[in-house]
Amino acid sequence: MNKRIFLLLFFSFKSLIFANSLDDIEKDVQCFLNYGYRPASYNIDKSINSQGTFQDFGLSTIAAIDGKGFFCLKKDENQILLTRNGYFVWDDEGFLINHDGYRVLHSNSNIETKDYSFIRSEDFKKRNKKTKLTPIDEKYKNDIESTPYLIAYPLGDVQILDGEYITCTKIEKKSPHVIYGARELNPMQFRELYILCSNTFDEYKGEKFIEQKKRIISKFEVIISYLLNNNLCTTEELKDELRNMVKTLQMKI
Repeated sequence: MNKRIFLLLFFSFKSLIFANSLDDIEKDVQCFLNYGYRPASYNIDKSINSQGTFQDFGLSTIAAIDGKGFFCLKKDENQILLTRNGYFVWDDEGFLINHDGYRVLHSNSNIETKDYSFIRSEDFKKRNKKTKLTPIDEKYKNDIESTPYLIAYPLGDVQILDGEYITCTKIEKKSPHVIYGARELNPMQFRELYILCSNTFDEYKGEKFIEQKKRIISKFEVIISYLLNNNLCTTEELKDELRNMVKTLQMKI
């Protein structure tokens, strides 16, 4: 192969890899505060085994899983999706659905025989009295037997779909605690996101990446604003660190 052609193909391929990586970083930054979001930049093993922090949200249809497992959603006749995003609402027929309109599977469902049942509003009226554990659990955590959700763990040919959903060929039923009225924030630690972002910025040189870098920094600032103003665990030392992160990224444009 002609050396010039080889180098052209090599650098074109390298640029394509970097472009996809930078797009993943932008998506991760944009979705960082989403409920249960699994970062695209994570590998699958780290994504499915990570635990986010809980935030009191106060709505009974919203739930978070404390431990391993995923909520199960029915997309169509042939596909079950798993998600940690417990932001659910009632549809016009009284079924619990997610933001894409997929119905939430009831714990009575049998995946192997494709005998599905879905959570309805009356299922919430059958829950037992709440048990007291940690402060947030005092309001929202129920005992395992009263949980109507089918919670499962993915096994075999696990793939992440759109950062949020997981598909697989086999699942294992789990019995973690479900916290009602709370949401699980992104399990990806903010420093990890910053390091990924900083390292990716270093890989992109040239004017054609400037606008995308500026978009990412702008979204980054939204997260930092939230952490500075809404996170009670943010110390003064951490606040200074957060502000310096933005300055460092701006220097890499």
